[in-house]
Amino acid sequence: MSKFLGSTLLSVFISTNLFATQAQATFFQNTSGLSGTFTTETFDTNNGDSTPAGSQFTGLTFGPENFVSDLFDGAFPNITGSVIANFTILGCGEPGNCITPTFINFSSIMSDVAFAFVSDPGASIFSAYLGANPVESFTANTDYNGDFYGFTGIAFDSIRIDSGGSDSLYILDNLQSRTANGIPEPASLALLSLGLSGLGFVRRKKA
Repeated sequence: MSKFLGSTLLSVFISTNLFATQAQATFFQNTSGLSGTFTTETFDTNNGDSTPAGSQFTGLTFGPENFVSDLFDGAFPNITGSVIANFTILGCGEPGNCITPTFINFSSIMSDVAFAFVSDPGASIFSAYLGANPVESFTANTDYNGDFYGFTGIAFDSIRIDSGGSDSLYILDNLQSRTANGIPEPASLALLSLGLSGLGFVRRKKA
């Protein structure tokens, strides 16, 4: 086997395995959220009940369909103090149907995020995005149990929520997060792949 072919195959092998690692996103559902060290946003310091969530919480931005609510303290497991809801005290943004989908946007690239989530019983879709590109998506049966839902081990900067249930309403609380450290982004992986391919080309010329 020629040196060029060997180098090229090595390049493809490494690049493919790196992309496979990036694609191994883990979506999870449990009663406690992330393990290890993480930051928690409780949403308890806010501008008041039924105010737009906006960017009043450090490192987070919510769309106009998300509001702060103080009405659910202790009503469900893992739901305490203020929460984020896709409706106001007056009800849903649309008659009989709360606005969905909604987004949670992060100011940094994240590797792990989890949050307590409550909705009318139904199938909700959670999707992680990096920029405008979808990274991973998962459908879960959500309800009033207040379980934590989240992603680990991938690079992303926003989460889209398509809430299920008859009215598509939801509340979320106690958002846990870790920033991405050492997780390759797609652009970095592509550059590495090109570099390895170039190395194979140079070796061929020298041969």
